[in-house]
Amino acid sequence: MSKRTYRVNELIKEEVSQILLKELGSDFGFITVLAVDTRRDLRHATVWVSIIGEKAKAILTQLEDKEKNIQSQLNKRLVLKYVPKLTFELDHSGEYATEMGKTLKKIRNDQK
Repeated sequence: MSKRTYRVNELIKEEVSQILLKELGSDFGFITVLAVDTRRDLRHATVWVSIIGEKAKAILTQLEDKEKNIQSQLNKRLVLKYVPKLTFELDHSGEYATEMGKTLKKIRNDQK
């Protein structure tokens, strides 16, 4: 990853986090922008989000419905030749870590 791509990723991550926090209210529950992966041409970016709670998929659907609004806000905030088109993806690493913790706890209990 080039320095420029890294800087664009971090800038988008910060701006999208602020947009979700301040301008769209609490419609989304507890949502965190974990990472942004921008393609080399800087035209498209995947925003990886973590959503805590049982309604994660429903909240992700709401987020995708508001994608145009988020994109519009990002276009106004960033001064780039091309502001990447965003797509949102749900990061499952938190769920995976929780399941691994449960499995390890079960193994420890079974060994006693």
